Amino acid sequence: MKLLSTTLTLALKIFIPTFWLAFFGILVLSILLIGDRMSPMFETTTFKIGAVLFYLIGLMALYYMFM
Repeated sequence: MKLLSTTLTLALKIFIPTFWLAFFGILVLSILLIGDRMSPMFETTTFKIGAVLFYLIGLMALYYMFM
């Protein structure tokens, strides 16, 4: 019988995408909603757009690599 999966399958398919979606998503949402009260750097539109683009590019990369 051949092994079709490794022990990393659970981590790569479930844990990493879930943690990226949840924790980094909450970070980006907090930057968008209350970023100007946390730090003056977070209130710039360029930083907010960059954070959202980084999050979306990360989601696309996870989708194409692990799903």
